[in-house]
Amino acid sequence: MHDFSILSEKELLMSLQRGNPQAFAQIYKTYWYPLYQTALARLKNREVAEEIVQELFIQLWERRENLQIGKLENYLFRALKYSIIDLIRAQVVQDRYLDHYQAFTAQEETTTEEETTYDTLRTCLEQGLNTLPEKTRNIFVLSRIEGWPVSRIASHFQVTDKAVEYHLTKSLKTLRLYLKGIVLTAPSFLCSYLF
Repeated sequence: MHDFSILSEKELLMSLQRGNPQAFAQIYKTYWYPLYQTALARLKNREVAEEIVQELFIQLWERRENLQIGKLENYLFRALKYSIIDLIRAQVVQDRYLDHYQAFTAQEETTTEEETTYDTLRTCLEQGLNTLPEKTRNIFVLSRIEGWPVSRIASHFQVTDKAVEYHLTKSLKTLRLYLKGIVLTAPSFLCSYLF
């Protein structure tokens, strides 16, 4: 059994890229706790910090063959930084949607016209989503409805972040055109979270 703790960083990375689980285990053992501490300091939530660090290591293993890593520590902490930023952005989208939803449902008197407009918008959105290619539709739903960050979607579909952004741009453009007539008549708070 080879002792991976004495390998240079370059040798460790080469072993990782070749798919050696002991090299991955050594990297995990060395960097998990410092990454977790950093995530916890930023997010103030143990479970979320653990999850985001675990996801980072999953991506490291899944993308190991194609990664260009200069200094491993810098790479891991930079990836963590961007994962935290993506998570915060996703939370902002979810919070904004929740605020709009609560404002809508908190109204004591909802007119039949508003209910009809809301139902029409929802139906048209579903129809618009069905016009998208399956992968583009799934990426849109994960991003805009489920609130997943771009990096998590990229990992899920095993594509680059740029590819996810392309699909989101494509879906938003298509849906804007599809919903153009409906959005003009709908209350702005019902559709603002989508775009």
